[in-house]
Amino acid sequence: MGDFGDFKHVKTRKEHQCVFCGRTIPKGTKARNFSGLWEGDWQNWYTCGFCEREVENEYANTGEEISGDEFRYWLEESKHFTCPHCGNNEYRNRNGWGWIDNTHIQLGCGKCKKEWEVEIPIE
Repeated sequence: MGDFGDFKHVKTRKEHQCVFCGRTIPKGTKARNFSGLWEGDWQNWYTCGFCEREVENEYANTGEEISGDEFRYWLEESKHFTCPHCGNNEYRNRNGWGWIDNTHIQLGCGKCKKEWEVEIPIE
């Protein structure tokens, strides 16, 4: 049986988790919802505005969908992670990068060892 379903833009009536980045999509936020049969399973998921716009546009011409791991790889390779202190794009810190809260990531530079925060909006 082939996959089928609907992608639609919605305003959430409750909190949901973005299937790609894993962040909480707050109640009342615009998001994209998929509901249907995907890879043989009935599924229903939500994508935050950031992931839909920034990540899925990267894959628009390939016809492929991305996973949460691919989102993290894309995020690591994106322009968001250039050190604002020395311009290095090889960041590292003791714990790797991680979400501080729902919209901020903590990073550390592998060259100058300074740390900084990056805001990744949901919408």
